[in-house]
Amino acid sequence: MSIGVSGSSESGPFRDVSVQPKEKKGTLEARTLAASAHVSANIAVVYQRTSPSPITEASKNITSIAGTSGKKGIFKGISTRRADSTGRPKRAKSKKAKKSGKSKRGGSVEDSEDIDEASQTPETEEMELTAITETGESDKEEYEEEQRREEFFARLKELAQSGESSDLQNIIDAAWGANGVYEDVTDAYDAIRAAQDHFAQSDEELLKNLSNSTLAAGNILNREEGPNIRAGYLIREVSPFAYGKEVKSYRDHVIAFTTVPEAFKSIFEETNGNPREFSKRIDTLTKYIQIDLKRQESTLDPVHLKYNMSQLYIVQMCGQVEKEVSLLLRDMQNFYGPKE
Repeated sequence: MSIGVSGSSESGPFRDVSVQPKEKKGTLEARTLAASAHVSANIAVVYQRTSPSPITEASKNITSIAGTSGKKGIFKGISTRRADSTGRPKRAKSKKAKKSGKSKRGGSVEDSEDIDEASQTPETEEMELTAITETGESDKEEYEEEQRREEFFARLKELAQSGESSDLQNIIDAAWGANGVYEDVTDAYDAIRAAQDHFAQSDEELLKNLSNSTLAAGNILNREEGPNIRAGYLIREVSPFAYGKEVKSYRDHVIAFTTVPEAFKSIFEETNGNPREFSKRIDTLTKYIQIDLKRQESTLDPVHLKYNMSQLYIVQMCGQVEKEVSLLLRDMQNFYGPKE
């Protein structure tokens, strides 16, 4: 059986509950999920249509809003291991203790005994193995970065020799874009700045001019993609081991924020509809925003950034409502649905 719900302005929306003829369980579940998604989408749309959106008004209330969502453990994934001067994590060492005494024959006896004060449990061994793996990956990334940097410099030289470096867009395209050496705009901007310093040291007039061209190209890229470039620097600082995933999420949901419904849909898809991950993702993003606001040069204007943060809290609230509605519909299905 399934639920037939009809309402009127006189009797209330859930007053008339009737039992309909048999219906397949799969159809009921599909309707339940569709109703859940429909309700949460309507909530977001209604809010967007009815709520005031002046940035100045949102910035006044952000302090009280932000106090309701602070949770610990957001940066649990950041490594806190201590390393020695080589940059590798320190290993626990065993110490030897000597015991002296008298033997039965009257002579002195010294027995050395290994005492492992930091006994190696499976957990500590796994942590050390992870640290070694990360060190190896870091070395590999540095090598690959050197290779990309050399490739980029070689492309710039070719542009200079062919006279194409005078078109600054060619320099930007060589660094970033469909045919660029770098996929991430922050990496591309770093490479352009490095090229400017590198070619400035040359005695060749051609390369000195190339240095000036790369400086101008870098200024253009920063003017066009400044927020996304600065977002890369932010995520490098707070979440270096998950850079790719985190920087994309921050750029998509904070830098490029448009409306509550669109942000809700995007984050819902990113977290595969998992309510816990949905809320955790927004907590992480708002933590990043709080750090961003304390930086000397934030990704966006602070007032704009605070406004986007306030909207993300509303997205989180919509997610909570969606969860509660889903639970309600599931309980109703269990109560009124067919009994096996």
